[in-house]
Amino acid sequence: MITKRVLESGTGYANALWHNLKSFDAAVEKESKVKELERKMDLMLGELAEVRKENAEIRATIGVAVPEKKSVAS
Repeated sequence: MITKRVLESGTGYANALWHNLKSFDAAVEKESKVKELERKMDLMLGELAEVRKENAEIRATIGVAVPEKKSVAS
């Protein structure tokens, strides 16, 4: 395998490749975390919309004025 040969070469290329691989690995890990956080945020926004709807229904039932909905930054 090319990667193995370069890493075992003991040259400056091995060092550069090692650092690049570590950087790419960290980037892939962070990208996975971001995707998971985006998924969780989507779920939370859906739940928030449900709570707001239920809150408005309860307020309407008891005759309390429903304030204008605040926007959520996207």
